[in-house]
Amino acid sequence: MAIDNRATTMPDPIRVLLWGDPTPVEMRPVALHLLSLPVAIVPSSDTFGIDRAAFPLDDEPDLVVALQSWPDEFPRTVVERAIARFPLARWVCCYGEWCASDGRSRDIWPPGARVPVASARSRIARELAVIRGDLSPLPPTASRDEVFAFDRRG
Repeated sequence: MAIDNRATTMPDPIRVLLWGDPTPVEMRPVALHLLSLPVAIVPSSDTFGIDRAAFPLDDEPDLVVALQSWPDEFPRTVVERAIARFPLARWVCCYGEWCASDGRSRDIWPPGARVPVASARSRIARELAVIRGDLSPLPPTASRDEVFAFDRRG
């Protein structure tokens, strides 16, 4: 008698690409939080090479979490190529204190992708809920009002 285990197999883990340097003090909690989740994490500290490197897992990442410690750490052309490289991934750029004014003075990251480090855990939880199909996605081109409403969902 053959056993059909298709119904009992676990779903594939959510694949997360952690992009940037997790060693600065303000970024460590984000990296540690990701490590505590039931996701498959692939680290990449090469700020300039994400778009050239092959993603080492069989499939593309479901979520890319960029850790931005200072303004212009990720050049516009690199961010654009990276987003084009992983067009189906959800994107979160966790920015540190030095980058707080980037939303007003720079537009490298889409507004719907940027989140301060202090709010990273809740945004990552929401993005994982989107990936699981439990929550409607926030478009990367969302307005500030839409971003505010998304981040305040229960």
